[in-house]
Amino acid sequence: MSNNANNQNGLILFRVDASTHIGSGHLMRCLALALHMKAMGFEVAFVMRHFSGELSHVVKQHGINVHMLSTGKSIFEGNHHCQYGSWLGVDYNDEIKQVTQVVLRLKPSWVVVDHYGIDDKWHEKIQDLNCQLVVIDDLADRQIKSDIVVDQNYLPHYETRYEALTPKYTNFLLGPKFALLRQEFNDITTREILFKSRIDEKIICICFGGSDLSNETMKALRGLLMVGISDFTVNVIVGSNYQHLQELELVVSEFNNMSLFIQIDNVAMHMASCVLMIGAVGTMTWERCCTGTPSIVASIADNQIPTAQFMEEKGHHCYVGHFNQTTKSDYAKAVRLMMTSEEKLQEQHFQVKELVDGLGVSRVAYMIMKLTKKHDYAKR
Repeated sequence: MSNNANNQNGLILFRVDASTHIGSGHLMRCLALALHMKAMGFEVAFVMRHFSGELSHVVKQHGINVHMLSTGKSIFEGNHHCQYGSWLGVDYNDEIKQVTQVVLRLKPSWVVVDHYGIDDKWHEKIQDLNCQLVVIDDLADRQIKSDIVVDQNYLPHYETRYEALTPKYTNFLLGPKFALLRQEFNDITTREILFKSRIDEKIICICFGGSDLSNETMKALRGLLMVGISDFTVNVIVGSNYQHLQELELVVSEFNNMSLFIQIDNVAMHMASCVLMIGAVGTMTWERCCTGTPSIVASIADNQIPTAQFMEEKGHHCYVGHFNQTTKSDYAKAVRLMMTSEEKLQEQHFQVKELVDGLGVSRVAYMIMKLTKKHDYAKR
Protein backbone atom coordinates (compact mmCIF):
# COMPACT_ATOMS: atom_id res chain seq x y z
CA MET A 1 0.00 0.00 0.00
CA SER A 2 1.04 3.58 -0.55
CA ASN A 3 2.80 5.41 2.25
CA ASN A 4 0.96 8.58 1.24
CA ALA A 5 -1.90 9.12 3.68
CA ASN A 6 -3.89 10.97 1.06
CA ASN A 7 -3.79 8.00 -1.33
CA GLN A 8 -5.62 5.16 0.39
CA ASN A 9 -6.09 2.80 -2.55
CA GLY A 10 -2.45 2.00 -3.34
CA LEU A 11 -0.09 2.87 -6.16
CA ILE A 12 -0.84 2.41 -9.86
CA LEU A 13 2.32 2.28 -11.95
CA PHE A 14 2.05 3.07 -15.68
CA ARG A 15 4.61 1.60 -18.10
CA VAL A 16 4.42 3.51 -21.36
CA ASP A 17 6.75 5.18 -23.84
CA ALA A 18 6.47 8.20 -26.09
CA SER A 19 8.98 9.28 -28.69
CA THR A 20 9.33 10.88 -32.07
CA HIS A 21 9.02 7.38 -33.56
CA ILE A 22 6.29 5.96 -31.30
CA GLY A 23 4.25 9.14 -31.05
CA SER A 24 2.33 10.51 -28.08
CA GLY A 25 -1.03 8.70 -28.24
CA HIS A 26 -0.09 5.86 -25.87
CA LEU A 27 1.16 8.32 -23.28
CA MET A 28 -1.86 10.59 -23.49
CA ARG A 29 -4.40 7.84 -22.96
CA CYS A 30 -2.40 6.52 -19.99
CA LEU A 31 -2.23 10.04 -18.58
CA ALA A 32 -6.00 10.40 -18.93
CA LEU A 33 -6.53 7.23 -16.87
CA ALA A 34 -3.81 8.18 -14.37
CA LEU A 35 -5.35 11.58 -13.61
CA HIS A 36 -8.76 9.99 -13.11
CA MET A 37 -7.36 7.34 -10.75
CA LYS A 38 -5.43 10.00 -8.87
CA ALA A 39 -8.66 11.93 -8.32
CA MET A 40 -10.22 8.72 -6.97
CA GLY A 41 -7.56 8.41 -4.25
CA PHE A 42 -4.90 6.28 -5.90
CA GLU A 43 -1.27 7.26 -6.03
CA VAL A 44 0.04 7.14 -9.60
CA ALA A 45 3.51 7.06 -11.15
CA PHE A 46 4.99 6.42 -14.58
CA VAL A 47 7.89 4.36 -15.89
CA MET A 48 9.23 5.63 -19.22
CA ARG A 49 12.39 5.13 -21.23
CA HIS A 50 14.67 7.93 -22.40
CA PHE A 51 14.02 8.47 -26.11
CA SER A 52 14.16 11.44 -28.41
CA GLY A 53 10.82 13.19 -27.89
CA GLU A 54 9.88 11.15 -24.79
CA LEU A 55 7.53 13.81 -23.26
CA SER A 56 8.04 12.92 -19.60
CA HIS A 57 7.68 16.62 -18.82
CA VAL A 58 4.03 16.44 -19.84
CA VAL A 59 3.42 13.90 -17.08
CA LYS A 60 5.43 15.84 -14.50
CA GLN A 61 3.37 18.97 -15.18
CA HIS A 62 0.51 17.19 -13.42
CA GLY A 63 2.54 16.51 -10.28
CA ILE A 64 3.13 12.85 -11.18
CA ASN A 65 6.48 11.15 -10.59
CA VAL A 66 8.22 9.64 -13.61
CA HIS A 67 10.85 6.93 -13.18
CA MET A 68 13.09 7.06 -16.23
CA LEU A 69 14.75 3.96 -17.62
CA SER A 70 18.11 4.09 -19.39
CA THR A 71 18.38 5.59 -22.85
CA GLY A 72 17.19 3.30 -25.63
CA LYS A 73 17.67 3.24 -29.37
CA SER A 74 14.70 4.47 -31.40
CA ILE A 75 14.63 0.96 -32.92
CA PHE A 76 16.38 -2.05 -31.35
CA GLU A 77 16.55 -4.85 -33.91
CA GLY A 78 17.56 -7.59 -31.46
CA ASN A 79 14.05 -8.31 -30.12
CA HIS A 80 12.01 -10.93 -31.96
CA HIS A 81 9.48 -11.95 -29.30
CA CYS A 82 6.66 -10.00 -30.96
CA GLN A 83 6.08 -7.81 -34.00
CA TYR A 84 6.87 -4.50 -32.27
CA GLY A 85 9.62 -5.74 -29.94
CA SER A 86 12.05 -3.30 -31.56
CA TRP A 87 10.06 -0.39 -30.09
CA LEU A 88 11.42 -1.17 -26.61
CA GLY A 89 14.77 0.30 -27.63
CA VAL A 90 16.69 -2.23 -25.51
CA ASP A 91 17.01 -6.00 -25.17
CA TYR A 92 13.74 -7.49 -23.90
CA ASN A 93 15.43 -9.16 -20.92
CA ASP A 94 16.95 -5.82 -19.91
CA GLU A 95 13.50 -4.22 -20.14
CA ILE A 96 12.05 -6.87 -17.83
CA LYS A 97 14.94 -6.62 -15.36
CA GLN A 98 14.79 -2.81 -15.18
CA VAL A 99 11.03 -2.62 -14.71
CA THR A 100 11.13 -5.43 -12.14
CA GLN A 101 13.58 -3.39 -10.07
CA VAL A 102 11.22 -0.40 -10.12
CA VAL A 103 8.25 -2.57 -9.14
CA LEU A 104 10.15 -4.18 -6.26
CA ARG A 105 11.09 -0.73 -4.98
CA LEU A 106 7.68 0.93 -5.33
CA LYS A 107 5.40 -2.07 -4.61
CA PRO A 108 2.41 -0.94 -6.71
CA SER A 109 -1.02 -2.52 -6.36
CA TRP A 110 -1.60 -2.26 -10.11
CA VAL A 111 0.63 -1.96 -13.16
CA VAL A 112 -0.87 -0.52 -16.35
CA VAL A 113 1.15 -1.25 -19.48
CA ASP A 114 0.52 0.33 -22.88
CA HIS A 115 3.26 -0.94 -25.18
CA TYR A 116 3.14 -3.01 -28.38
CA GLY A 117 6.59 -4.46 -27.61
CA ILE A 118 5.54 -6.21 -24.38
CA ASP A 119 3.91 -9.65 -24.17
CA ASP A 120 3.00 -12.34 -21.62
CA LYS A 121 6.61 -12.99 -20.57
CA TRP A 122 6.75 -9.46 -19.12
CA HIS A 123 3.19 -9.73 -17.78
CA GLU A 124 3.88 -12.96 -15.89
CA LYS A 125 6.99 -11.50 -14.25
CA ILE A 126 5.06 -8.47 -12.99
CA GLN A 127 2.14 -10.55 -11.74
CA ASP A 128 4.57 -12.79 -9.85
CA LEU A 129 5.41 -9.66 -7.82
CA ASN A 130 1.83 -9.56 -6.48
CA CYS A 131 0.64 -6.83 -8.86
CA GLN A 132 -2.65 -6.77 -10.69
CA LEU A 133 -2.23 -5.88 -14.34
CA VAL A 134 -4.02 -3.81 -16.99
CA VAL A 135 -2.94 -4.14 -20.63
CA ILE A 136 -3.99 -1.34 -22.97
CA ASP A 137 -3.75 -2.58 -26.55
CA ASP A 138 -4.88 -2.06 -30.13
CA LEU A 139 -3.46 -5.07 -31.95
CA ALA A 140 -4.51 -8.45 -30.49
CA ASP A 141 -1.36 -9.86 -32.08
CA ARG A 142 0.42 -11.58 -29.15
CA GLN A 143 -0.19 -13.57 -25.98
CA ILE A 144 -1.40 -11.44 -23.06
CA LYS A 145 -1.68 -12.34 -19.39
CA SER A 146 -3.54 -9.68 -17.45
CA ASP A 147 -6.52 -9.00 -15.21
CA ILE A 148 -7.94 -6.41 -17.63
CA VAL A 149 -7.51 -5.82 -21.35
CA VAL A 150 -8.60 -2.43 -22.71
CA ASP A 151 -8.90 -1.98 -26.48
CA GLN A 152 -10.91 0.96 -27.80
CA ASN A 153 -10.86 -0.07 -31.46
CA TYR A 154 -13.92 -0.63 -33.63
CA LEU A 155 -13.38 -3.60 -35.94
CA PRO A 156 -15.25 -6.66 -37.17
CA HIS A 157 -15.49 -9.17 -34.28
CA TYR A 158 -13.75 -6.80 -31.87
CA GLU A 159 -15.65 -8.37 -28.97
CA THR A 160 -13.99 -11.78 -29.38
CA ARG A 161 -10.53 -11.26 -30.87
CA TYR A 162 -8.65 -11.57 -27.55
CA GLU A 163 -10.27 -14.78 -26.34
CA ALA A 164 -7.57 -17.11 -27.70
CA LEU A 165 -4.76 -14.83 -26.46
CA THR A 166 -5.68 -14.44 -22.79
CA PRO A 167 -6.42 -16.49 -19.63
CA LYS A 168 -10.00 -17.25 -18.68
CA TYR A 169 -9.91 -14.81 -15.76
CA THR A 170 -9.26 -11.78 -18.00
CA ASN A 171 -11.85 -8.98 -17.98
CA PHE A 172 -12.37 -7.41 -21.41
CA LEU A 173 -13.18 -3.72 -21.90
CA LEU A 174 -13.46 -3.51 -25.66
CA GLY A 175 -14.77 -1.00 -28.17
CA PRO A 176 -15.07 2.79 -28.48
CA LYS A 177 -17.11 3.20 -25.29
CA PHE A 178 -13.86 2.43 -23.43
CA ALA A 179 -11.80 5.06 -25.27
CA LEU A 180 -9.43 6.67 -22.77
CA LEU A 181 -9.96 10.36 -23.40
CA ARG A 182 -8.80 13.30 -21.33
CA GLN A 183 -11.22 15.00 -18.97
CA GLU A 184 -11.60 17.95 -21.32
CA PHE A 185 -13.56 15.72 -23.69
CA ASN A 186 -16.00 14.80 -20.94
CA ASP A 187 -16.30 18.33 -19.61
CA ILE A 188 -16.52 20.38 -22.76
CA THR A 189 -19.78 22.27 -22.94
CA THR A 190 -19.44 23.15 -26.59
CA ARG A 191 -20.50 19.59 -27.44
CA GLU A 192 -24.01 20.92 -26.82
CA ILE A 193 -23.72 23.47 -29.63
CA LEU A 194 -26.04 22.69 -32.52
CA PHE A 195 -24.05 21.35 -35.43
CA LYS A 196 -25.80 23.80 -37.74
CA SER A 197 -23.89 26.62 -36.07
CA ARG A 198 -20.61 24.83 -36.81
CA ILE A 199 -21.62 24.64 -40.47
CA ASP A 200 -22.27 28.36 -40.43
CA GLU A 201 -18.94 29.15 -38.73
CA LYS A 202 -16.98 27.28 -41.44
CA ILE A 203 -13.93 26.31 -39.36
CA ILE A 204 -11.68 23.52 -40.63
CA CYS A 205 -9.00 22.02 -38.39
CA ILE A 206 -5.91 20.05 -39.38
CA CYS A 207 -4.20 17.92 -36.71
CA PHE A 208 -2.11 14.78 -37.18
CA GLY A 209 -0.93 14.34 -33.60
CA GLY A 210 2.32 15.07 -31.84
CA SER A 211 4.98 13.94 -34.32
CA ASP A 212 3.54 13.58 -37.83
CA LEU A 213 6.76 12.14 -39.25
CA SER A 214 5.40 11.90 -42.79
CA ASN A 215 4.22 15.54 -42.69
CA GLU A 216 0.62 14.77 -43.56
CA THR A 217 -0.15 18.19 -42.10
CA MET A 218 1.46 19.89 -45.08
CA LYS A 219 -0.12 17.53 -47.60
CA ALA A 220 -3.56 18.21 -46.14
CA LEU A 221 -2.95 21.96 -46.03
CA ARG A 222 -1.84 22.07 -49.64
CA GLY A 223 -4.90 20.02 -50.54
CA LEU A 224 -7.09 22.64 -48.88
CA LEU A 225 -5.33 25.35 -50.86
CA MET A 226 -6.18 23.48 -54.08
CA VAL A 227 -9.87 23.64 -53.13
CA GLY A 228 -9.74 27.26 -51.99
CA ILE A 229 -10.14 28.40 -48.40
CA SER A 230 -11.25 32.03 -48.68
CA ASP A 231 -14.64 31.22 -47.14
CA PHE A 232 -13.17 29.20 -44.25
CA THR A 233 -11.16 29.70 -41.10
CA VAL A 234 -8.34 27.14 -40.99
CA ASN A 235 -6.72 26.13 -37.70
CA VAL A 236 -3.58 24.00 -37.94
CA ILE A 237 -2.52 22.14 -34.77
CA VAL A 238 0.84 20.39 -34.29
CA GLY A 239 2.74 18.91 -31.36
CA SER A 240 6.11 19.81 -29.92
CA ASN A 241 7.77 16.93 -31.82
CA TYR A 242 6.62 18.17 -35.23
CA GLN A 243 9.76 18.47 -37.36
CA HIS A 244 8.61 20.65 -40.26
CA LEU A 245 7.64 23.77 -38.32
CA GLN A 246 9.58 26.33 -40.35
CA GLU A 247 7.93 25.31 -43.62
CA LEU A 248 4.50 25.24 -41.98
CA GLU A 249 4.91 28.65 -40.35
CA LEU A 250 5.83 30.15 -43.72
CA VAL A 251 2.68 28.85 -45.41
CA VAL A 252 0.37 29.83 -42.55
CA SER A 253 1.77 33.35 -42.42
CA GLU A 254 0.58 33.98 -45.99
CA PHE A 255 -3.13 33.75 -45.08
CA ASN A 256 -5.13 36.00 -42.76
CA ASN A 257 -7.74 33.32 -42.19
CA MET A 258 -5.23 30.67 -41.09
CA SER A 259 -3.79 30.13 -37.58
CA LEU A 260 -1.12 27.80 -36.20
CA PHE A 261 -1.29 26.24 -32.72
CA ILE A 262 1.63 24.31 -31.16
CA GLN A 263 1.29 21.78 -28.29
CA ILE A 264 -2.00 23.17 -26.99
CA ASP A 265 -4.08 21.77 -24.13
CA ASN A 266 -7.54 22.63 -25.48
CA VAL A 267 -7.77 20.39 -28.54
CA ALA A 268 -11.28 19.35 -27.52
CA MET A 269 -12.48 22.94 -27.87
CA HIS A 270 -11.07 23.16 -31.38
CA MET A 271 -12.63 19.84 -32.38
CA ALA A 272 -16.01 20.78 -30.99
CA SER A 273 -16.00 24.09 -32.87
CA CYS A 274 -15.06 22.98 -36.37
CA VAL A 275 -17.26 21.64 -39.14
CA LEU A 276 -14.52 19.35 -40.48
CA MET A 277 -11.26 17.98 -39.16
CA ILE A 278 -8.42 16.46 -41.15
CA GLY A 279 -6.16 14.17 -39.16
CA ALA A 280 -4.76 10.78 -38.29
CA VAL A 281 -6.38 7.53 -37.28
CA GLY A 282 -5.54 6.47 -33.71
CA THR A 283 -6.54 8.04 -30.40
CA MET A 284 -7.69 11.18 -32.21
CA THR A 285 -10.33 9.10 -34.00
CA TRP A 286 -12.19 8.70 -30.71
CA GLU A 287 -11.64 12.33 -29.76
CA ARG A 288 -13.28 13.42 -33.01
CA CYS A 289 -16.12 10.99 -32.41
CA CYS A 290 -16.66 12.31 -28.89
CA THR A 291 -16.97 15.87 -30.18
CA GLY A 292 -19.15 14.81 -33.10
CA THR A 293 -16.66 16.11 -35.64
CA PRO A 294 -16.85 14.94 -39.28
CA SER A 295 -13.39 14.01 -40.48
CA ILE A 296 -11.03 13.17 -43.30
CA VAL A 297 -8.32 10.78 -42.13
CA ALA A 298 -5.12 9.03 -43.15
CA SER A 299 -3.55 6.08 -41.40
CA ILE A 300 -0.01 6.73 -40.22
CA ALA A 301 0.80 3.22 -38.95
CA ASP A 302 0.06 -0.18 -40.48
CA ASN A 303 -2.01 -1.30 -37.49
CA GLN A 304 -4.41 1.62 -38.03
CA ILE A 305 -5.50 0.50 -41.49
CA PRO A 306 -8.21 -2.04 -40.45
CA THR A 307 -9.94 0.45 -38.16
CA ALA A 308 -9.65 3.19 -40.80
CA GLN A 309 -11.25 0.97 -43.41
CA PHE A 310 -14.01 -0.35 -41.14
CA MET A 311 -14.92 3.13 -39.94
CA GLU A 312 -15.21 4.32 -43.54
CA GLU A 313 -17.43 1.35 -44.42
CA LYS A 314 -19.72 2.45 -41.60
CA GLY A 315 -19.74 6.05 -42.86
CA HIS A 316 -17.94 7.37 -39.77
CA HIS A 317 -15.16 9.21 -41.61
CA CYS A 318 -13.64 9.71 -45.06
CA TYR A 319 -10.44 7.67 -45.38
CA VAL A 320 -7.93 8.90 -47.98
CA GLY A 321 -5.47 6.03 -47.48
CA HIS A 322 -2.15 5.16 -45.89
CA PHE A 323 0.38 7.97 -45.40
CA ASN A 324 2.88 6.59 -47.91
CA GLN A 325 0.29 6.70 -50.69
CA THR A 326 -1.62 9.92 -50.00
CA THR A 327 -1.17 13.11 -51.99
CA LYS A 328 -2.44 16.66 -51.66
CA SER A 329 -4.88 15.85 -54.46
CA ASP A 330 -6.39 13.05 -52.35
CA TYR A 331 -7.07 15.53 -49.57
CA ALA A 332 -8.48 18.09 -52.01
CA LYS A 333 -10.86 15.50 -53.48
CA ALA A 334 -12.02 14.44 -50.00
CA VAL A 335 -12.63 18.03 -48.90
CA ARG A 336 -14.74 18.71 -51.98
CA LEU A 337 -16.74 15.55 -51.30
CA MET A 338 -17.39 16.40 -47.66
CA MET A 339 -18.03 20.12 -47.95
CA THR A 340 -20.52 19.96 -50.84
CA SER A 341 -23.13 18.21 -48.69
CA GLU A 342 -24.38 19.64 -45.39
CA GLU A 343 -26.55 16.55 -45.10
CA LYS A 344 -23.48 14.29 -45.26
CA LEU A 345 -21.71 16.34 -42.60
CA GLN A 346 -24.70 16.24 -40.26
CA GLU A 347 -25.20 12.52 -40.77
CA GLN A 348 -21.59 11.78 -39.88
CA HIS A 349 -21.81 14.13 -36.89
CA PHE A 350 -24.69 12.19 -35.33
CA GLN A 351 -23.25 8.77 -36.20
CA VAL A 352 -19.91 9.27 -34.52
CA LYS A 353 -21.35 10.87 -31.39
CA GLU A 354 -23.18 7.60 -30.78
CA LEU A 355 -19.87 5.71 -30.65
CA VAL A 356 -18.03 7.68 -27.95
CA ASP A 357 -19.51 9.55 -24.99
CA GLY A 358 -16.31 10.56 -23.19
CA LEU A 359 -16.89 8.25 -20.22
CA GLY A 360 -14.45 5.50 -21.17
CA VAL A 361 -11.97 6.45 -18.45
CA SER A 362 -14.71 6.18 -15.82
CA ARG A 363 -15.68 2.71 -17.05
CA VAL A 364 -12.08 1.46 -16.90
CA ALA A 365 -11.57 3.05 -13.48
CA TYR A 366 -14.70 1.33 -12.19
CA MET A 367 -13.34 -2.07 -13.21
CA ILE A 368 -10.00 -1.35 -11.53
CA MET A 369 -11.79 -0.35 -8.32
CA LYS A 370 -14.01 -3.41 -8.47
CA LEU A 371 -11.10 -5.83 -8.89
CA THR A 372 -9.03 -3.97 -6.27
CA LYS A 373 -11.71 -4.58 -3.65
CA LYS A 374 -12.08 -8.21 -4.75
CA HIS A 375 -8.32 -8.71 -4.54
CA ASP A 376 -8.08 -7.06 -1.09
CA TYR A 377 -10.92 -9.22 0.22
CA ALA A 378 -9.30 -12.41 -1.10
CA LYS A 379 -6.05 -11.63 0.76
CA ARG A 380 -7.79 -11.44 4.16
